[in-house]
Parts: sequence; structure tokens; C-alpha cells
Amino acid sequence: MDTLYKAMMKRYNDPRCAAMEFLGTRNGKIYEWMTYKEMVDTAKLFAAGAMALDLIPEINHDGVPWRFMGLQSKNRKEWNLIHVSNMFNKCTSVGLYDTLGEDAEKFIINETKMTTIACTKDIIKKLLDWKESDNKLEPEAQMLSSLKNIVVLDVINM
Repeated sequence: MDTLYKAMMKRYNDPRCAAMEFLGTRNGKIYEWMTYKEMVDTAKLFAAGAMALDLIPEINHDGVPWRFMGLQSKNRKEWNLIHVSNMFNKCTSVGLYDTLGEDAEKFIINETKMTTIACTKDIIKKLLDWKESDNKLEPEAQMLSSLKNIVVLDVINM
């Protein structure tokens, strides 16, 4: 196999592999597992939704089409599911990390013309504050004008 996508689809189409436990999430002292088939099926559904909602519009850079989605969270099942879904959409996953710092994160969002970031609920306020401050700048100085959507990886109690 020369790509992760091809290897993943080979396992998905093999009934023995499709039923194997693949992604585990610890719930207390036990792990709750998704099978390989459940993981791929869930990723396909998210991929279809991302396209239907135009969360990853195609941009053109030097004549080459690109799609980008930001991901910011600690290691977790949802991060991996979205990363796999991005493969189905020929979308590049862009990992954003707190250690990058504000200027670097804004630069990455601006350079990729990223419209969507999937993140944990603790990141939402930061993004909204940055977006509010950015909107007060002159249009040519704005770094976050493309950012329109936040996909939250957690349940939010309202």
C-alpha cells in the first residue's frame, strides 16, 4: 500500500478486519471501542456533512485546488475521525496547537483561507475573541476573515 487511505480501505473491505476494535476511548477504567467498520462509516458520514454544509470549500493556490480543515484538541477519537473524514474529501487536516502561539495560529488560518476549525469547547472562547478583535481591523489587516465555522468536539450544556 502506498497511501494510508488505500490501506484503510483494504481493511474496511476485509470482513475479518472490519469487525476488529480500532479506536478506543477510556470511560472511567474501561475502554469503549469502535470497530474499524464503525470508524470508517462514521468518518464517511462526517465527510458527507462537511461537504453538504460547505465547511471545506475549495480554494485555489497557484492553480492547484485545496481544501483545509483546522483541528485543535488533545489526542482523542473525534480528532482521528475528522482526520479520516478529511481523507475522503481530499481535504488537508491542519493541526493547530496552543504552543504555536496566537500569531502563528492566525497566520496559518489566513494562509490557508481556512473556513472551519474543529476543536474542544475550551478553545471556542479564544477563537471568538480573536475573531471579534480581527473584525475591528481594517480589511487588509484582518487575518481571520475566512474563518466562519467552529465544529465542537464536546457536548455543550446550555
